[in-house]
Amino acid sequence: MLACSYSLNSVESNTVASIDHGRPTVTEISPQQACGSLSSYETAFSDIISYVQSHATNWSQLWGGIMLDEEPAYDSYTNYLDMNAYLGAKMSTIPGSPWWYNEIGPCGNGVCYSQSQYDALLNGCSGSNCYISWQASQVYNSNFASLANGAGNNYVVVTWWAGASYPWNSAAYAAGAIYGIPDNQSFGISNSWYWENEFQGQ
Repeated sequence: MLACSYSLNSVESNTVASIDHGRPTVTEISPQQACGSLSSYETAFSDIISYVQSHATNWSQLWGGIMLDEEPAYDSYTNYLDMNAYLGAKMSTIPGSPWWYNEIGPCGNGVCYSQSQYDALLNGCSGSNCYISWQASQVYNSNFASLANGAGNNYVVVTWWAGASYPWNSAAYAAGAIYGIPDNQSFGISNSWYWENEFQGQ
């Protein structure tokens, strides 16, 4: 988003179009220092929230909120802590289904988060501002699964990838490697689903 592949306007309009087609929708963003500053992402989060609320029909039931893909190759750990505190505070003021998810990618460019860093990105504090996310961890190999399980959370949305090495390229295998209960959300509809998140690549 921002200075990279997709404009803020396209993210907003596609989110609203999906919701208005009656689809439960989560808006995924991969915050990267190369694409925008911490403050520009925070402004974008605020803009997306306002745009969805003012343009989408039934957003309080069908919009799941914002998912962040946070990886050490993308931006600094401290920037992510500040970003999470900001987004957590914004989402806590919104009624209905919307919240925020962390699709944490624990390794990149030869650097991996420690377990304590991983845990703090999911549920932590920046200064006096604390936050709790829905965990949507990338589970592409045994190391990723170990860190995801080490966080000790129930209701995990598993992010899997068909391009991962066998057997991790299977949604069922990746999900089966994670402890706890799958996330489910009825989105105000008479059904309840268990959720997975498939990384499609570009």
